[in-house]
Amino acid sequence: MSYQPTATSKNTRPLLRLEEATYGTPPPNGTWSHVGIATEFSWSKNRDLEELFMVSLLDRYGEYAFGTEYEFVLSYAMVDTKLFRYGSMLPAGTGTIAKGLSFLQSKLIDGVEKFRLFKGNITSELSCTYERILIVEQTFAPRSITHWLTQAELDTEIGATAQINPAALTEDPYLVLSSGNLDPLTINSLPIDIGEFELTIEWETIIWQPQNHIEPKFVGANRRTVNGSLMSTVKDNVIEDLTVNRNAVPMVLEISNAPGDNVDWTFSGVRFANYEVEDVADSDEFSTYTVEWGATGFTVQDVT
Repeated sequence: MSYQPTATSKNTRPLLRLEEATYGTPPPNGTWSHVGIATEFSWSKNRDLEELFMVSLLDRYGEYAFGTEYEFVLSYAMVDTKLFRYGSMLPAGTGTIAKGLSFLQSKLIDGVEKFRLFKGNITSELSCTYERILIVEQTFAPRSITHWLTQAELDTEIGATAQINPAALTEDPYLVLSSGNLDPLTINSLPIDIGEFELTIEWETIIWQPQNHIEPKFVGANRRTVNGSLMSTVKDNVIEDLTVNRNAVPMVLEISNAPGDNVDWTFSGVRFANYEVEDVADSDEFSTYTVEWGATGFTVQDVT
């Protein structure tokens, strides 16, 4: 048996995205865009199986497949806020979680370029750590994932004149040093030094799959929860008192990929919990605290 194995290096173009006008269907002959600087992605297909046993038989009588559950997980360095907003903003039409997304992968399979479509993607979780290069991990619940498609099969799916060769990315990623602002985080309008800052946004995804359907018919987003944690140096009682008193305060974190191109993560109704300080006899570090927080609101600007 002769064949050519594939590898990550055999991807023939960057991972691409396109908003769907009709859920679960890529618009025909659309213009596909970069997701950002994709660093890693993975996907899975899991069949919903049910076993049947029969009295008098020790082995299974049979095993039967019903629905299929899909997952698509993407990590990328941000160069804009487009894809990030699909996983963070409340549903409000185009550019938000109200719309499904299609993704397109192109790769050499046994030496021939093939294509895979991930359709009807709705974000179930988004996380990002504010350190060095801002890498976002975004998990999606797709409606469907195709097998490897030939060029002819892809043309049938997305149109023969679809634009799937966008200009090469030249933008710098969002970095912690890009804005030049030495105080990017403010809590209740007071600047707070950042040792660590983590953001997690989770959506309760709801799936409608009628009994006679192998794949979901619709995937939607229901409730949003915005949580995170931060670490800073001990210098006063501000965050400790906010934690004890459970005061709701605003919080803003400025991110950027170039001086002057600043973007604000704006949190409202932030309350703190689990404030922790540790002193260790042989420590060679300054005293720090860690604290968890939750917000009742979050927005980020639409930046291309």
